[in-house]
Amino acid sequence: MKRILIAGLYSFSTLALAQSGLLLSHNHTTNMIGDINLKGLAKKFSFSYGLEYLGPSLSSGYQDGATYSRMKSGQDWQGTDQDPTASTQLYHTTSLGFQLSKNIKLSYSYTFQEDLNKNVEYEKYNKDGSVWKNSTRTNGLSYNNQRINATISNIYSNSYFFLMSNFYYERPTTDGSQTNNMKYGVGIQPLIGIFSSTPGLYHGFKFSVARDYYKRQEYNYSCGNFSCNTKYQTFRASVTGYIGYSLSDKLSVDAGLIYDCEQ
Repeated sequence: MKRILIAGLYSFSTLALAQSGLLLSHNHTTNMIGDINLKGLAKKFSFSYGLEYLGPSLSSGYQDGATYSRMKSGQDWQGTDQDPTASTQLYHTTSLGFQLSKNIKLSYSYTFQEDLNKNVEYEKYNKDGSVWKNSTRTNGLSYNNQRINATISNIYSNSYFFLMSNFYYERPTTDGSQTNNMKYGVGIQPLIGIFSSTPGLYHGFKFSVARDYYKRQEYNYSCGNFSCNTKYQTFRASVTGYIGYSLSDKLSVDAGLIYDCEQ
């Protein structure tokens, strides 16, 4: 369960400021105090875009363009394990944020991923674990549930490291989540950053624990001559070691090694 990620983050808070500036320019009758308040409020908004690359697995045995994907793992309605082999991938995230206070930022995030390679081979199994048949993945875009985030930027710090964390509430906005009667999801994502003496260089550890809630987590039902069982994946946890470099105050690139598990 290892992944290599390369990410770049672009922050376009100036876009929000520019739009607000256009609005303010049409309000010449606004008094000085109101004008200052509006400009101060505009500076609290920000927009960011992030990109991650899900690279080849460190494990041997994968074809070119293939890797381990946690999202393809799990079990089907018979309790049969699924092959997690999938395409390498680009993961996109956009976020509109509001700085509530010095150390607390609220944001709304929208994410989607792009599978880069088609015809990636994977196996389908029988219930006893034997291979039923070989199949191939398709490429293209797929979408994720949208999230409301609260990020606390300075929980603790000293001369060696700092601690911050993100908390999120996930809405079932995709067709799949709504079909599966998902109610909501919650998660906590702490980050420990280690200070570096090299300007622009940063590194540390990221953690994530998430829980999804459905109207029914597991249930049995009849499907033809079979007795079928559905059990949704509800728990996910991961730890990531990362290292990165800030190219400017609006652009950075980082890489990480992730270990994760799910249930």
